[in-house]
Amino acid sequence: MGFGGVEHVDAIVIGGGLAGLRTALGLHDAGRSFVLLEAKPRLGGRVHTIRDPAFPGGTFDVGAKQIGQGYARTWSLIRRFQLSTVDEAATLEPFVYLIGGEYVAASEWPTSGRNVLPGPMKSVPLPALASTYLTEHDPFTDLDGWRSRAALVHDVSLRQHLATNGFTDEAIRLLGLSVSGGASEHTSFLTLAQEHHRLLDELKSTSGGSMAIEKSATVGSGARVAIQNIVGGTEALTDAMASVFADRIHLNSPVISIQLPGQASVQAAVECTNGNRFTANHIISAVPLISLRDIEITPALPRPQADAVATMKYTTNTRVWARVTRRFWETDHLAPSTFSDEAFRTCFVMSDHHSGEHAAMFLMSGDAARSIDENGDGIAHAVLRSFAAARPSSEGALEPLITSSWATEPYVHGLRHSYDAGQMTAWQATIAKPWHGLHFAGEHTREQDMGMEAALESAERILRELGL
Repeated sequence: MGFGGVEHVDAIVIGGGLAGLRTALGLHDAGRSFVLLEAKPRLGGRVHTIRDPAFPGGTFDVGAKQIGQGYARTWSLIRRFQLSTVDEAATLEPFVYLIGGEYVAASEWPTSGRNVLPGPMKSVPLPALASTYLTEHDPFTDLDGWRSRAALVHDVSLRQHLATNGFTDEAIRLLGLSVSGGASEHTSFLTLAQEHHRLLDELKSTSGGSMAIEKSATVGSGARVAIQNIVGGTEALTDAMASVFADRIHLNSPVISIQLPGQASVQAAVECTNGNRFTANHIISAVPLISLRDIEITPALPRPQADAVATMKYTTNTRVWARVTRRFWETDHLAPSTFSDEAFRTCFVMSDHHSGEHAAMFLMSGDAARSIDENGDGIAHAVLRSFAAARPSSEGALEPLITSSWATEPYVHGLRHSYDAGQMTAWQATIAKPWHGLHFAGEHTREQDMGMEAALESAERILRELGL
């Protein structure tokens, strides 16, 4: 305990997502004193399992769920905590396309008048446009390639890259419908290429799940294992990690200020909205930059780190899950799933391997997600109304279950970070550089991986920085 009742520890971890929990676990294993401060009443960050007996198995993951064979760090933790996994049980049903108010069968798309894509891209299924383009224009030969100085030539907007390769404005719009995670036309091609190269590497060993719509001729001929889900939901993993050091966790503790060692102070200090104050030798920020910008940091971060914190964009992602109570596609004789430029964007219809029942997931990102989010608590009904207007046969055939919007989630504010053109050149080399005992973890500091693995990768780097 420090002066005046202020607790002093070796390290303060801000944020209880995967990066923060893994950092805290490493501190615990090394015998270091620490506290973990989480703003929300729950841990996990973008890992979020809803537990309800109405769902098959009693759980439903609205956050991170799919675990590939290349997720070495995740698998190490699964083994450590003796968790079980199962093959992902859902199969994606075929698509029909709805573009400009006109339905087009997938088989008819290559010759459709709506298809203004250049050359060989005309024959690519609409949901796989972006993944196919990124595969064909993959500039890297290894997972570190994107970090080289030579790679900076690719730090241009997706729009510029597409236009250079013969895409008209309408063709760019069509491809943009299939870009994952809400990335916009202004997003740096370099960051999209890095993510996709990592995905191609994953496809060499893993199959199924959302990867089923990826089109790639470079996945290799070896046997691939189905994507895995953790039994009991992904929060079973974060819960297991947290149980090791439960007495060190402070929930409902938003941080409002970070005081770093300088002329006015000889040790780092953190203050929370509830008045709690801690001092430490090191502080680890394991929150998104969009959340970090709400915390006063003294002395102020240097540029370009300060610029990244202040202006980094975060993508939007809104999803609505519904139970299919009637097979509406048997009435309108269209394919079950719908890929569109309508307000609901994409409706994935999936069948469960075990029960044979169907569920629908509506996925909106970018401007579509921001628009639908304006409905507040009425998001699900707004989505189903939009879908029923486009596919009248679905009226009364879908029962809304769960709505998830990362952009409106407190202390998260988005799905993930998104570099605009030129920002990787300006920020990437210094975005994770320690500053007066303040260290930076999270997917936005990734080196090779993405998603859950990137969060865990960043925690490993923090532990190295602390000499552990």
